[in-house]
Amino acid sequence: MSPDWRGRVDADGGRRWHQVIQTPSDEAQVVFVGFPSDEGVRRNQGRPGAAAGPAHLRRAMSNLPEVDLTLADAGDTSVTGDLERDLIAHASELSRWVRPDRLVVGLGGGHEISEASLAFWREFASNGHVLNLDAHLDMREDTAPTSGTSFRTFLEAGGKNLHAFGISRAANTQPLFNLADQHGVPIVMDTEMDPWHWPAQRERLVSLLKEAEHVYLSLCLDVLEAGTAPGVSAPAGRGLNVAVVDDFVRTVAQSGKCRLFDVAELNPSLDIDERTARVAARLIWTMVAEHPFA
Repeated sequence: MSPDWRGRVDADGGRRWHQVIQTPSDEAQVVFVGFPSDEGVRRNQGRPGAAAGPAHLRRAMSNLPEVDLTLADAGDTSVTGDLERDLIAHASELSRWVRPDRLVVGLGGGHEISEASLAFWREFASNGHVLNLDAHLDMREDTAPTSGTSFRTFLEAGGKNLHAFGISRAANTQPLFNLADQHGVPIVMDTEMDPWHWPAQRERLVSLLKEAEHVYLSLCLDVLEAGTAPGVSAPAGRGLNVAVVDDFVRTVAQSGKCRLFDVAELNPSLDIDERTARVAARLIWTMVAEHPFA
C-alpha cells in the first residue's frame, strides 16, 4: 500500500480513508489508479509538476471519513517518460479494473491521462458518454500526444457522445471551436455555469445522463477559479465556482452510471496552502459518497 495514505487516528473509533483503504480485490467498489505523468504538460508548454499529483491526492484524501464502501488503491501506472508508451500502459491498467458495477478514479498527473482513458473507453463503451469538465477543449492539433490533444484524438478515431462543460472562450482559439462544431460536440461555456445559471444547466445534465448507459467524467482542475485551484498548469482567468463543480460531480455520481472519473492537473509545487489538493479530495469524496452502488 502506498505510504501516502496516512493521517490522524481518532480516539472515538471513527475511521478515515487511510485506515480502510485496501489492495484491489474482486469485491472492491471503488479503485484508485494513479498516472504520475506531466510529460504531456511539458510538450504543451505548460508548467510541469503534475507528476507528483497522485501522491498528493492520496494524502489529501487520507483524512476523509469512512464510507460504507470497499475502497482500494491499485497504485500508480509505471511511467518511463516515453509518453506514448506510458499512455498504452495506463489504458491497459484501466482494463484490469473498470467494470459496470465499479467506480474507478484516475489520479493525475497532467490532463494527458485522458488520452489513455479515452483509448480504453472506445473499447469499453463505444456508445458511452464522455463529459469533459474543463476550461479547455483539449482538441489541439499536434504531431504527438500532449495534455491538450486527447479529445481531438478521440474524435478523429470515431469517438462519439462527447460533451464539453465549463469551456472558456478566452482560453481556446477559434479552430478548436470549429472542430467541436464539425463533430457535433455540445459546448456549455463557463459563462453559462455561474451559480444563477446552474439550475437550468443541471436539468440539461440530468436529461443527458438519462440517455447514457456508461459515463466517463474527465475533470481538469483548471476549470475552477484560480483562487480555489492555484496549483494547476494553467490557472483560470475566470473559472467556475466550486459549489457548481461539486454539484456537477454529485449529479453525475447520483446517476449511478459513472464508471471512470479522472481528476487531472494537480501541481503540488504551485499549490498554495494545498488548496487545490483539498478541493480535489472533496470532489472525489462527492463522487464516491453519492454514487449509488448496487
